[in-house]
Amino acid sequence: MASEDATVGAATELLTRNRSLSGEERDAYAECQDAYAYAEHAMGAAVRKLRACSFGGLGDDYMDGLLAVERCRDRVIRLPASPLYAMVLVDRNKAGLALFLGKLLGI
Repeated sequence: MASEDATVGAATELLTRNRSLSGEERDAYAECQDAYAYAEHAMGAAVRKLRACSFGGLGDDYMDGLLAVERCRDRVIRLPASPLYAMVLVDRNKAGLALFLGKLLGI
């Protein structure tokens, strides 16, 4: 979740300090902020369940988090050259890894 926080921080920084962003870039980064808020909620639910040794719905939480990050990735990938793309890709891979490890464990 720390890398997700860094990605949201970078998106916020770009939106607030980079006045040369195009409208498409601004829209993409704003959508990423929304998508990451949802992803953080879903992954936070997964963490709370793991701490409580409660596995019901854990796979759904991981999937919801992954899909939210992918929504951002799909927006950012269409931009000419985004400094966020590599960060989003790392977050997507981490969320996917968590989901697939959980699937291997039977959740």
